[in-house]
Amino acid sequence: MSRGKWRRGTLPASAPWDRSLFEHALEGIFRSTPEGRFTEVNPALVHMLGYESAEEVLALKLPDDLYVNPAQRAHLRAHYEPGDTIEGAELLWKKKSGESIVVSLYARVVRDARDRVVWYEGMVLDITARKQAEERLCLLSQQLLVTQERERRHLARELHDEIGQRLTALKINLRALGPIPKRATPHLRESLQIVDSTLQQIRHLSLDLRPSQLDDLGLVDTLRWYVERQAQRLGLIMHFMADPLRPRPSPTLETACFRIVQEALTNIGRHARARRSWVELRRHNAALHLLVRDDGVGFDLGAARMQVARGKGLGLLGIEERVRLVGGQLEIVTASGKGTEIRVCVPLKHPL
Repeated sequence: MSRGKWRRGTLPASAPWDRSLFEHALEGIFRSTPEGRFTEVNPALVHMLGYESAEEVLALKLPDDLYVNPAQRAHLRAHYEPGDTIEGAELLWKKKSGESIVVSLYARVVRDARDRVVWYEGMVLDITARKQAEERLCLLSQQLLVTQERERRHLARELHDEIGQRLTALKINLRALGPIPKRATPHLRESLQIVDSTLQQIRHLSLDLRPSQLDDLGLVDTLRWYVERQAQRLGLIMHFMADPLRPRPSPTLETACFRIVQEALTNIGRHARARRSWVELRRHNAALHLLVRDDGVGFDLGAARMQVARGKGLGLLGIEERVRLVGGQLEIVTASGKGTEIRVCVPLKHPL
């Protein structure tokens, strides 16, 4: 159950229903008792639940006949009554046919002069289709990322094994040439330098696409190697701390954590103007806690999210998407002149 947003005293005092609005609203509208009975329901709610008449719905015992998990109503009430109102709590209800639906609840507690709960009243939206669409989109995103990583792995190996080996053979052949006219020596030396430079670029491209260490050695060793590599490339002082991970997390989780660190360190190198950065990977309570921190200039998070909405700043979007797809939580703490912290918590037993 999603708790929604709880607030106190945001709705006006109880008043009789506007009967026209009540009868013709497209949203389900109800009034119910603390004991778990509807006292009033509109036609939209009757239709939403698949019943023929309001009388059938009024006869329901809410915890058992409406909730897929009866304990969900008790949990809802425990948070509901102290706050008086709820906005957007997601609940799993069942129709007359037994089919499950996901609803979004907007409601309030109505009390008497002695502050005793008299009834609950509110509005219900059927968001099943939206949730199913979100699940399909999530699955598609997961499949796209798996395909992307597979292609990255293939391309990295092609670069290293095919093109890299061919250039190495070319370099050997150039060095093995017989007597060379003196005037051709500078050109040969330049050609060898070009081959060396190209080999180095291919190696960097291959590693950036998909470091083989991630498959062979695991997340901790790969992150240690990557942090040291980025420290040399960016000229930063980098600190890396990690707990041993035994057994290894799933390949999906290892890949997600590596890509998050990769994107975060890339952003530090491009934008942070930092002198130091820290990468920490901790295991605690069946979850991985990942921290990437720097002492740079920080940024305006709200402005960055607006940039993402306009199709820019996709690095932040990539981090958020990776965290979401492994069922994790993301927190970004930043302010101008105070550096940035990216905190990620992901469950180790993610289904992928």
